[in-house]
Amino acid sequence: MKRIILMLVLLFSYSAAFAQTESFREFSGKYSGRDGYTMIEMSGEMFKAMGNNLSVQQVGENGEAADLSRVVSQMKNMVIIVSEDRSETFGQDVTEMVNSGKYKLLATINEGTQTSRFYSISKGGKTVEFLMTVFGGDDNVIMSITGDNLDVSQITRMK
Repeated sequence: MKRIILMLVLLFSYSAAFAQTESFREFSGKYSGRDGYTMIEMSGEMFKAMGNNLSVQQVGENGEAADLSRVVSQMKNMVIIVSEDRSETFGQDVTEMVNSGKYKLLATINEGTQTSRFYSISKGGKTVEFLMTVFGGDDNVIMSITGDNLDVSQITRMK
């Protein structure tokens, strides 16, 4: 799971995202700039620039290829928050946000003491937000990707 986060951080090392859903904006605002938390934000402009320069297919762990240029071109914003703080407040806040009724649980992966969950928000039959949470490892992580019509199957193929 850390490979996913590391790849995304290295791939998109730019900051300035503004179009997350209201509940995620409130959540991220609560943890932005706090000690023990790292927040990485990327804007749609960065994704547009990268999408024009990518023609790469990445093979995931299941052997299926993800078209990175297609994935990146669909993204408007991405925010990653890493909690190095082991308090339960971060986890409780994430649980409260995802249980607000806006997010649909897509999958849960339990690997040892680490639990990863994948959620989405759809509007008009189109996925407009993809949310990933990872708890129980060295750090707790939440990542939100927004777009007008995200192809979740391509995003989940990335490793």
